[in-house]
Amino acid sequence: MLGRKKDAIACYEACQYISNPGSEIDLVARASLQFIQVAEMNNKDFAERASNVNDIKAELCHTENLLYAAAGRLLEGVTTDSIQRSK
Repeated sequence: MLGRKKDAIACYEACQYISNPGSEIDLVARASLQFIQVAEMNNKDFAERASNVNDIKAELCHTENLLYAAAGRLLEGVTTDSIQRSK
């Protein structure tokens, strides 16, 4: 993102559009969009977006790619209820 959120979102959405559903590129694009949303979340937003985050998190954690699994663990860490309550 680096201060260019709109551009980042447009790129990730384009990437998701042209990638094959279920492919690693599709997963990376969807995960990246979730990371952008998580960065902006407050406690009210968390409840609404929790299911989307959990779906992406599970997909990332169940890949054999260690980088994707680490990204899933990062999402897990920032979306844990106790961490959200402490914000």
